[in-house]
Amino acid sequence: MRRPTAYPAGRGFDVMMTPMIDVVFLLLVFFVCTAGFNRPEEELPSRLSDPGVGGATIAPRPEDDFEEVVITLRERAGEIEYQVSERRCDDANEVREVVRALAEIDNQLAVILDVAPDVPLGPMIDVYDGCRAAGFERIQFAAH
Repeated sequence: MRRPTAYPAGRGFDVMMTPMIDVVFLLLVFFVCTAGFNRPEEELPSRLSDPGVGGATIAPRPEDDFEEVVITLRERAGEIEYQVSERRCDDANEVREVVRALAEIDNQLAVILDVAPDVPLGPMIDVYDGCRAAGFERIQFAAH
């Protein structure tokens, strides 16, 4: 007994092209409607004056100051040496005072903690907490 086929004997395998063409046109319409045709030159900020103003210029913004505060912690002879941007400090309390004074001047500076691998975790956390308490938000660790 022969197994029945899904296609009649006289008809072969037909591909219906109409639904495929419909999908392609729908995708084309979708991409055309969602594409933005803005010129990117007009979206970029510029310091040029408007042509109708007649020579008035916009004052440039002061550039950001990229200075950073580097706090170095090293262990020598069983004691921790603290240094805040080339200034030696005796202990973590003095580091907190220096960091607090720097934060009063500008708390937007980047603070980089350069901690030697042999320094215990406690002093590093004390300095980090002092920086956060002073108001610094951009605190980073130097990679060794």
